[in-house]
Amino acid sequence: MDFALTDEQLMFRDLFHDFAEKEVAPVAEHNDRTEEPPHGLLARAASQGFLGATLPEAYGGAGMDYLTYTLLVEAIARHCLATSAAIGIHTCSRP
Repeated sequence: MDFALTDEQLMFRDLFHDFAEKEVAPVAEHNDRTEEPPHGLLARAASQGFLGATLPEAYGGAGMDYLTYTLLVEAIARHCLATSAAIGIHTCSRP
């Protein structure tokens, strides 16, 4: 059995890491200190399709498989667990 990531999953992994480095890392410490929800950051995540990521596109989600979603959560959590949790809250099971 092959457990390697697909080309698409590798592409998404790189996208998630780039987003986390550019968008999450610079504001993570501030968000933790102030305990303010990162509204702007979540809006940018939503525009990338990261909120409701596992929902089918027909319902407004990105239709991501759960392994790809795990790569998203992992990349965000590397810099800010609270932001990762906030994104996770907006993800639910497929209908």
